[in-house]
Amino acid sequence: MSVTHNGQLATPQRMEIVLTNFHDVELLKGLKTEVLESFSRLLDTRRFAADAVVYAEGSPAERVYLMISGRVKLVRFRSGRIDSILGVPGPGDLLGDLSIFEYSSQPMTVITKKSCEIAILSASDMREWLETYPEAMSRYIRVLHSRLHVAIDSHHDMFGLDVASRVASALLNEASRFGLRTEHGLLVTWGLTHEELALHVRATREHVSKVMTRFSRQGWIRKIGADLAILDELSLMQCAGRTGRL
Repeated sequence: MSVTHNGQLATPQRMEIVLTNFHDVELLKGLKTEVLESFSRLLDTRRFAADAVVYAEGSPAERVYLMISGRVKLVRFRSGRIDSILGVPGPGDLLGDLSIFEYSSQPMTVITKKSCEIAILSASDMREWLETYPEAMSRYIRVLHSRLHVAIDSHHDMFGLDVASRVASALLNEASRFGLRTEHGLLVTWGLTHEELALHVRATREHVSKVMTRFSRQGWIRKIGADLAILDELSLMQCAGRTGRL
């Protein structure tokens, strides 16, 4: 892989990253080649080991991060300990992008769950790119619209559902985004421990463990190594108060 004199990826390699990894990303989907090329010139890439801090709560919000591979946890701390896990983004997800509207501090800490490769660009460069290409701005508005719906649903789940329903909803949300259909069922590969899942759904680890055990005994889910297979989507959806299928 060739690099420029300052250590950044040369333009052909950046474009290859965009075409190979981000062809189905909502922000870039359907954009013309010249728009994608302009975006690719803004990117640098970095690899992070597992359990590495990508950026910390309170640090300057000056960059935007686009996940290429791996998973990260969005966490908030209280009294020096993780108080909540707000999400577990993966490939194709944008992080820190609200910094394009204002220069402030990061509202949360991002920690890698497993090793990750992440494309990074400055917030000011992304803002200029969006202002230059109205079609890109339109795509970004769709991203924000989708994110708002997810936030509304999460708020409803947190305050309108019991723990079992919140756990079922969290599993379904993960499966709908990153689930892989296999002979074993719909595979969830986020690798959250029961303690981390508890922080995500705002419950105790003991309560979450009891719920997961019950789901397993009822034949709704099954543990496969570090992953989890969803065997009965309909029952989980009914538990979460949803209709239809994933």
